[in-house]
Amino acid sequence: MFKNFFKKSQKTSVAGEEITEKKTTTLGKFLLFCMFVAILVSAQWTLEIINKIPKEPDTIPNCIKNILYKFEADDKENEKYSYNYGEYGRNDCDLSSENPKFNFEKEYGVLSGAYENLNNITEEISNLESKKYRLEKEKGNSREDYNTSLTEKIAGENSGLYDKNKIQEEIKNSKAEVEQIDKKLKDLETEKNKIISENKAKISELKAVYEKAQSDYEHSYLMYKLYISLLSFIFSISVFLVLYKLYVNKKSKNSPYTIIFSVATFAYGLMLLEVTLLFISYITPGTIKQLIYEFFVNFKPIMYLVQFLWPILIVSIFGFLIYKIQKRIYSKENILKRFVSDKKCPNCGNSVDTTKPFCPLCSHEILVKCHNCQNLTTKGMPYCSNCGKKLKREEN
Repeated sequence: MFKNFFKKSQKTSVAGEEITEKKTTTLGKFLLFCMFVAILVSAQWTLEIINKIPKEPDTIPNCIKNILYKFEADDKENEKYSYNYGEYGRNDCDLSSENPKFNFEKEYGVLSGAYENLNNITEEISNLESKKYRLEKEKGNSREDYNTSLTEKIAGENSGLYDKNKIQEEIKNSKAEVEQIDKKLKDLETEKNKIISENKAKISELKAVYEKAQSDYEHSYLMYKLYISLLSFIFSISVFLVLYKLYVNKKSKNSPYTIIFSVATFAYGLMLLEVTLLFISYITPGTIKQLIYEFFVNFKPIMYLVQFLWPILIVSIFGFLIYKIQKRIYSKENILKRFVSDKKCPNCGNSVDTTKPFCPLCSHEILVKCHNCQNLTTKGMPYCSNCGKKLKREEN
């Protein structure tokens, strides 16, 4: 088994392949695959290191976003604006920044107390609403039990499971408790609206500062991403060009190392493609990307068409690549080249003397006379092997 594993592949049935530069053992193919994967992994690791070279711009603290969201969550006019605050579930609050536009210490100090009170009121409202829901459900169950007890009384039966007086008392208590909760909720909503109203001017000031800071951050972040893309592109294109130069050099010499550089070039070509696509994504305005996304989402026939054509597209792409490979391997010239190099007849595969014009076994014509230099050359090849002139069609 191990002997066959390290044995070189002898694909004599695949005529015309460039054996000298592509032949390798099964172990060699496995190692080439490992090298390909290792290059992709190490390339991603390199890109991560490049991402850390420039300093990422300071972000707006989430606690500032939370304040704006909390004060405007119930304001229908600002509902869309509030929705765009983002990660309001987090509350990290690093207010110190080298950029004055990101320094919210003054605004946070003014609004932090009101924000905390608003949070407490919101939490209390949520708890009371949960309690009210539970009581309403219990009251509904008690009403069902009460109706059942009335049905038993009308029918003249007494199961002993339902005490009408006790059920009435439970309904009365639940109703009273729900009324108390409603009163508390009303008071809390009033207090909440009062806090929001009292701080509306301060929130407007904070919003103005926030919008300026957000605009500055988006511009700085875009420059940061473009700088990373440029560094990544310089690295990728440099390595790719060096590897491609080595690949072309080795291929021109029909070197057995060609396959190594072809795999490495392809791997870094994928990395270069990734970096280029990311760069295009960064420079494409968000509004355009949003419009494209909304167009595809809203226009469902296109989505269905894409889903239908996707398998066809995949088959077409890979089919085209395989076709190009097969066309190269099984071209007439490559088949002849293989048979001639193996000193075999292209028609029957019998070993022949390539200096003789015919196969002694099947009488197939192997050599023809060139119309230009009158010397014998391989039949079927596009050019004469002696003078280099193009052969006539009848000589092929």
